[in-house]
Amino acid sequence: MDPDSLYHQHEDSNGVWPTDTRQSIPLSIIFVLPFVLSAISIALMPGFNRIVIGLGVLAFFVFCFYSIRAGFLMTPELKCLIAYFVFATMGIFVAKQPQIFFIKYRTTIQILLMTVMILNYSRSTGMVKLIFFTVFLGCVVVAASAVWTGDYARAETEGERVAGFAVNANSFAINLIFATMISLYFFKAWKSWFLKIGLIGLILVFGRLILASGSRKGFIGFMATLFFWFLFSYGAQIKKKPFAFVMGLIVVVSIAGLFYVWSKGSLVEERFGKRVEEDVRIPMYISGFKIIASHPLLGVGLDSYRLYAPFGTYSHSTYIEVFSGTGVFGGLAYYSIYVVLWFRLWRLGKYPLRLQEQELVAIGKMFIVLRCMLDFVTVSYADKLNWIFFAVLIGWTYSMERQLKEESQSQLMDEYPDYESEPYPADPEIAYSQEGYPVE
Repeated sequence: MDPDSLYHQHEDSNGVWPTDTRQSIPLSIIFVLPFVLSAISIALMPGFNRIVIGLGVLAFFVFCFYSIRAGFLMTPELKCLIAYFVFATMGIFVAKQPQIFFIKYRTTIQILLMTVMILNYSRSTGMVKLIFFTVFLGCVVVAASAVWTGDYARAETEGERVAGFAVNANSFAINLIFATMISLYFFKAWKSWFLKIGLIGLILVFGRLILASGSRKGFIGFMATLFFWFLFSYGAQIKKKPFAFVMGLIVVVSIAGLFYVWSKGSLVEERFGKRVEEDVRIPMYISGFKIIASHPLLGVGLDSYRLYAPFGTYSHSTYIEVFSGTGVFGGLAYYSIYVVLWFRLWRLGKYPLRLQEQELVAIGKMFIVLRCMLDFVTVSYADKLNWIFFAVLIGWTYSMERQLKEESQSQLMDEYPDYESEPYPADPEIAYSQEGYPVE
């Protein structure tokens, strides 16, 4: 089936789509984009946090008026997030040091409101592209900060880890992985080879900076991003579009090959050479399992792992932090978001979608798989960039699936006007029960 055959009811005599909600962009988004850009860039700089909060309050205030007109999306993932927030709130009663708990709890409230807002704006492919491009710009600012802060020069001369104005070198590398994911989306979605070549160059720059960060998880994440993007974006095209499959393979192998060659002698290779006994992460995880086992119902409160484990810091694992902080039920509610979104992406993959929409499904699957992997070694539950990505994918997939169902139903009604009528008229010679079943 031709994907555009689902939109014949919108097509006018000029062959355009004047009411195609897949590309619609509300004017009020101009208040949201500055917040998104600042939340993942200048928010990391000292003294700018209040500006970002002010932009967020303004954007949310405008969103409230937007939702009155456009309606409010209450997706299953949002319900799971609210359930997780409720269990997180229970930490008030169990937290050993409330001041530590409330710092992370305040961030959790901000993330919940931000997710609600961005999720409801991400109803069209046009909106998703606009938000993705804004996120991309924010990540580029973070990447550029490694140069103007002098971090990259010190990494080259003194062997220091690059972080720019990110929280740490690992956060810096994760930001660049998000930038790489968005670059790969636009590489597939854009038709101009001039733009495609430019994106490949940027991806190589991101890879080079990840190596300068010395982040092992950044190295693994970058390689995994390339692999899963190719798997989900080109895997099914080996028979239908062999040329595209080969070109995609060449791009991935070339980037991965250069990245691996550059890694030789880098800080990443040096840190990979550390013996397992020197790494404290495994004892951290073992302590986390013990905390979860001893506090299964409500956990110990957000960010309170550090108060129960002998290491004096966080666990370096989202799984440990979420389950130990909010209990088993809070952890299940949190990771239900991943499961629900994955199955919706899987269902959308069965529809005849346009190229950009197919690529969004591929990016969504790649994101979920990468998130499940990186959650073992990173803490993402309070990361705004992570939740912006989640919100965009949740809002778009929910709206897209609902719209596709409605359009399929409408097309079916156009082809079969009597579709909703009684398909099998009752036989006057047969008696029927009140439920409509024939009886002897």
